[in-house]
Amino acid sequence: MWNPASRLVRLPLKLVPDMTVPILSGPLAGKRWRSRSGTHGCWLGTYEADLQRQLAAVLNPHDVFYDVGANVGFFSLLAASRGARVIAFEPLARNADLFDRNLQLNRIASATLVRCAVGRHEGMARFKSGASASMGRLSREGDVEVPVTALDAFLAAGRAPAPTVIKMDIEGAESEALAGARSLLQAHRPLLFLSTHGWKQHEACRAALQDMGYRLDLRRDGASDGQYELTARHPGDSAG
Repeated sequence: MWNPASRLVRLPLKLVPDMTVPILSGPLAGKRWRSRSGTHGCWLGTYEADLQRQLAAVLNPHDVFYDVGANVGFFSLLAASRGARVIAFEPLARNADLFDRNLQLNRIASATLVRCAVGRHEGMARFKSGASASMGRLSREGDVEVPVTALDAFLAAGRAPAPTVIKMDIEGAESEALAGARSLLQAHRPLLFLSTHGWKQHEACRAALQDMGYRLDLRRDGASDGQYELTARHPGDSAG
């Protein structure tokens, strides 16, 4: 049977057409994906391979997965494919539309997309688009205004059940998002997979999580480029 993906892998990445292809490897192998919705590592199955493996190992149908900075839905698709209920947060309309498309391609009905950013307080904020779809961030110099929610307020409003697992990758707004989720983190102790951007952000997040009793595992040391990856687990966490 002809497989369009087998030809795509031979093309320079910039020449890959926008089409529906199967993801080629990893925990999502065989799932359907729009080839140009995000980085090509998504449909190749190589995108953040270590995080893919860790999430696939811990997620199960009893989990509620908050995808904070969901982008176009790669990790939400992974969580949903493991049977978890997914609550995803993505403020950019272009990304959110592609999120819906990628999950619809796989007939995922267990994911809810919240079209807003996550921060310390609810309201509106400026959002700056990045060089790629995955690099946008909250910034006073932003080119678009987006709604912002705080996870404590979101949960208190009864909009979704509490998370057992959180993935957070929001390009430098992590400490603000954690500040807006302090009650949630202390009460429910979800397992947290966190990307921090820059030494100051990393240290602020590390201190806040340790103050709440979390134990941290540094998965990637960002001393050279400022891109840190860590797993935060509370001794009494609710994951799994």
